[in-house]
Amino acid sequence: MPGREELPSTLERSSRRAQETWLKTHDSAVETYGEGERAHRTAYASLKHSYERIGDHWEPKGEKGPSDDQAARTAGSREVPTAGGVHANASKRHLYELARRLDVPGRSRMSKTELVDALKRANDRATRRARSSYRIQEASMSDTRSVPGNSEPPPGHEVEDEPREVPDQDVAPESPTPEPPG
Repeated sequence: MPGREELPSTLERSSRRAQETWLKTHDSAVETYGEGERAHRTAYASLKHSYERIGDHWEPKGEKGPSDDQAARTAGSREVPTAGGVHANASKRHLYELARRLDVPGRSRMSKTELVDALKRANDRATRRARSSYRIQEASMSDTRSVPGNSEPPPGHEVEDEPREVPDQDVAPESPTPEPPG
C-alpha cells in the first residue's frame, strides 16, 4: 500500500482500524488528486469524522461527525483554522475530561475554546515526546559496536567466526621435525 510508507507517527501509535481509515482514504485520494498535501488533508478529514487525537495517538469518538469548523465546511467554502485533531465540537465536559487525562494545568478555569487550544498544545507536546523517545530507542538499537568498550555486536548483526586458514591442497604437508637426541 503506497500510504503505509507515509503513515503519520500519531497513527503508528493508534489502533489498526484508525490506521486503515487513514490509509484507505489516503490511497483513494492519491488516485483522485495525486500524491501530496491534498491527499493527506483528505485522509485526515476522514479520520477526524470518527477519531479524535488524544495525546500522541488517535482514539474513537463517542459519535461520528465533523470534529471542528474546518471539517464541517463544504467544498468551495473559505478555509478556517483546524483544531489539530481535537474534537472541538464535543461538550465542554468531554474536553475537560480529556484535559484531566493529559494533566493540563488550569483546566477548571478554562472556557471551551481555551480547553480546545490547551488540548491541541498538550497533544503536540505528547507527540514530540513520543517521537523523541522513539528516536532514542532507535539510536540505542543501532550499531553498538561503535560504543567504546562494547565488543558485542547488536542483535541481528552476529559476526561469523574469522575464516580458518585452510592448507593449500597442492602443497605436501611438512614432515614432522625429528626429536633431538637426548
